[in-house]
Amino acid sequence: MKLKKSLLTFSGLVRYYGRERNPKFKVSLLQRLRMWRRGFCTDSAVYYDFEAFGRPFFLTEYEMYARAIRINTGYTEVMNNKLVFNDLLEGLARTATVYGYVEKGKIRPHRGYPEFCSSDALMQLLREGQLLLCKAFVGSRGQGVFSLSYRDGHYYKSGETITPEELETLIQSLDQYMICDFIEQADYSNEVCAHTGNTIKVLTMIDPETNEAFIAAAAHRFGTTKSQPVDAYGEGGVCGVIDPETGVIYDAFRIAEGKRVKVTHHHETKAPIVGLQIPRWSEFREEVLALANKLSYVKYIAWDTILQNDGFTVVEGNTNSNIAIFQALKPLLLEERNRAFYRHHGVLRRKLPDSSEIQEREHS
Repeated sequence: MKLKKSLLTFSGLVRYYGRERNPKFKVSLLQRLRMWRRGFCTDSAVYYDFEAFGRPFFLTEYEMYARAIRINTGYTEVMNNKLVFNDLLEGLARTATVYGYVEKGKIRPHRGYPEFCSSDALMQLLREGQLLLCKAFVGSRGQGVFSLSYRDGHYYKSGETITPEELETLIQSLDQYMICDFIEQADYSNEVCAHTGNTIKVLTMIDPETNEAFIAAAAHRFGTTKSQPVDAYGEGGVCGVIDPETGVIYDAFRIAEGKRVKVTHHHETKAPIVGLQIPRWSEFREEVLALANKLSYVKYIAWDTILQNDGFTVVEGNTNSNIAIFQALKPLLLEERNRAFYRHHGVLRRKLPDSSEIQEREHS
């Protein structure tokens, strides 16, 4: 187990330094050095509101990559593999229908779809009107995700036309990719942006005292025509922070010209985001908590879900989620329960100042 934890720490640090080789935003060298010295990635200088909350209340990227990654030792690989995770949840929650997967350029059928074993079968399914989503088994931040569709005699990849020959070549270039249905989302989500699957990301933790799940943070992402088919806020999408108790989006932001900008509406559709009440939030919240409790041996899960008119689908989950989505408008360590969880698992080892003054200001 010690060896496995050490390997996880090493892989986490590789990811940490990998992000630093290609930061998304340009900041001054001095600012970058300041971020590194305090354990943050360069991009945190843009994502986080240090002026409003102070740096101590933000979980750092070093703490996430080097320590939080060890919380679920023994389950990390399973949880972070999208296909395995989808199979794990079958029977426990509504999941995407997986028709097959691509292994070294060849389509392999998955479970109940033995006929889905070639590019011809894929194109036939598209011609029948099925919208498909293709995504790598392992990946984050919307990387390696694209949609496939067919209409008016043409095939499309993420909204752009593609010939049958190009589609065949594309499939042959893939490895470790799953092919599943594109989830039909609820009406309210389509009103904000119909071009993308707009996910609700919920971070659950298992309380070390009670062994019961609680929601540490929740956020709703909405994509754009540029980011389709995914809702990646790093590609111009909008991210709203959800009150875990009420299900109301009370703050939102997007990245524009290398800066974090607070918004109240979607910049393309003009649909309101701040103040939006997520439909049937109480039911959704309780079902996510029940699901986390069923997997209570996995102490720390970020659930990607799509709310539908008749329930919700779990799209994927991971055990060491990118925390920028949760901390861009409110640091995770403001909440005592979150701090206690991270301390219990050895992630948080530093002293923090009193947070009551900031919390009072936040709710005033």
